[in-house]
Order: sequence, then C-alpha cells, then structure tokens
Amino acid sequence: MVDYGNICGFTISLEFCTIKILINEGDIMVEHILKVSKERSWIVSIIYISDKGISERDIKVLNIEGDNMTAYCYLRNEIRSFKISNILSAMWSNRNKKVS
Repeated sequence: MVDYGNICGFTISLEFCTIKILINEGDIMVEHILKVSKERSWIVSIIYISDKGISERDIKVLNIEGDNMTAYCYLRNEIRSFKISNILSAMWSNRNKKVS
C-alpha cells in the first residue's frame, strides 16, 4: 500500500494485466450511500477488498459504528461485518427496483 496523503494506492497484478487502484479514504459519497441504505433498508452493491482479495456483493446495511459496519450480505446469505474503509465503491443495487 502506498500512502499519498488522503489517497492510498496499490497495484494488483493479474495474468493479463496490472491494475493500479487509488482510493480516496475520505469518500463522502460511499458513506452517504451506506447511511441511506441503513435508514431506508435499501440494497447497495459494493466492491470490497479484504485480505482474501476483491469481491463484488450486494448488501443491506444494518448498523454502522465508526469504520465498522454490519450488513446482510446477499453473496453469503448471512449477516457479515465489513470495514468501511475497505469499500472501494458503492452504488444502489438493481434489487431495489420494483417489478410491475
């Protein structure tokens, strides 16, 4: 991990390419989306990095305490804990759309 002040960067090497990722640690939009998910019980799609790698998953936020979050994870079908600073991106899930 390389520290550039408020921005951290790292490199992921795959067989066919190398990806450089820069993360803005003070990402207000991600925090806003997570808070709204909790308040309105909306599902959010996140890209999350852990010591096991990068994953994409849909979650419904249940609780937020500082940098820690508890959410129902639709990938694992169970309640999981997440570190908010490990969320690379967050956006509203298509699961929120009502079918008429």
